[in-house]
Amino acid sequence: MSPDKVESLERRYEFFRPSSAVKCKDGWYKLIDELCGLLANYDLKGAKIDSLEEKYGGLHVGLSFNHEELEGDVAEIINCIETKSFMICEECGSKGQLKEKHGVYKTLCDICRLILTP
Repeated sequence: MSPDKVESLERRYEFFRPSSAVKCKDGWYKLIDELCGLLANYDLKGAKIDSLEEKYGGLHVGLSFNHEELEGDVAEIINCIETKSFMICEECGSKGQLKEKHGVYKTLCDICRLILTP
């Protein structure tokens, strides 16, 4: 994800502090912002989004926190967002679909698939 989008999320959400580069494209920015907005409704003091990356065509979220009473709710939110990522183009944010080509999985819209696939 572009540095300006990462900085935007870091400014808005105190728990958005990836320990490494965010390894997905800008198309999932709104989805990640939605995730952070949902998590902001909980008292997650000390929580930290450690990692965000594309994995097998979908978004994978790494979150560390020590609130056992919220664990189920937070896991459900993360699971919902991760599942939703398989329907959103990672490149542009339009409606997308998971496809496999030569062992590589990507969730892309038809236009990005044409542009990016040789």
